[in-house]
Amino acid sequence: MSNRSSSLAMIDKESSKAYRKILSAETEFEIFTIVERLKPDVAKRVLMTLTMNKQLNK
Repeated sequence: MSNRSSSLAMIDKESSKAYRKILSAETEFEIFTIVERLKPDVAKRVLMTLTMNKQLNK
């Protein structure tokens, strides 16, 4: 299992869906609107996943 999939396995379905949308977004504004609509707890889990993946890919 790759680093990316192992960290995705640690978050719930709603968070992983938002995470994938953010990764596939084409503009910063699109990312902003996705994040703005998230519940605070989901946004936190997505941010934690993005941070973990950034650390793992260094």
